[in-house]
Amino acid sequence: MTQTKLCKCGCGRPIIIKPWHKKYGVPDFLKGHNRKGISHIREKNPMWGKHHTEEMKTAARERMLGNKYAAGTKSPHIVRLNKSRIGIPISEERKEKQRRSILKYWNSERGIEQKSKLSHINQKWAAQNPEHKIMAAKNGHRKCPQISSLERKVEVLLQESGIDYIPQYEYELGFLDFFIQPNIALFINGNYWHNFPKGTDKDKQQLAFLKSHGYSTLVIWEHELSNTASLKQKLKAFCSNKFTPPYRKEVVDNG
Repeated sequence: MTQTKLCKCGCGRPIIIKPWHKKYGVPDFLKGHNRKGISHIREKNPMWGKHHTEEMKTAARERMLGNKYAAGTKSPHIVRLNKSRIGIPISEERKEKQRRSILKYWNSERGIEQKSKLSHINQKWAAQNPEHKIMAAKNGHRKCPQISSLERKVEVLLQESGIDYIPQYEYELGFLDFFIQPNIALFINGNYWHNFPKGTDKDKQQLAFLKSHGYSTLVIWEHELSNTASLKQKLKAFCSNKFTPPYRKEVVDNG
């Protein structure tokens, strides 16, 4: 029978004991769960079980009167459409159509201009708040961890290859897509968003940091997933060659 222990964040979900935990210790939290939220879980949350009074609800509705951005006032037909589709799954054909539409926008002149504006705003904030830059990025990832379709494909290959891994592993500068004991950092990069083949400045900074702290790094690009057999061999070869010390002890102790 597989041994388990419960995540200490209070979610009640079990942590499955992996073979390497016997050597490195069992983590207290599931991936994406953290110590910060303990005091706000369920009964420990001061608002747990409480409801807004009718007076508060009426006051909230009155505040929204005349607000053109309030739900349903600007595009009531959209609200009706969304409500009518509750519980109806989106077809794969529709998802693909939405994906192409989004890509078309971001590759258009207007989309490129929008990306430039957003990048400028983010860079300005990061320059003014260097001490909060990494923390803000990590908090955003914890609230809404985005697992890309590319990462899911690589995860299947890791499972088929019998390679144990930890997805979305947190470290000083952010999150690794996959961490493989004892010291392998694996990133799955899209060709467009990560500026193939050079990579972004952030990517270069992360790789330099990881290498200087004893990690072995491997970057898999989107186009490599077109040949899964070759990629699987690459993963096996890299992992078998890199399972050698020295590696940073405090890293594996977190596993």
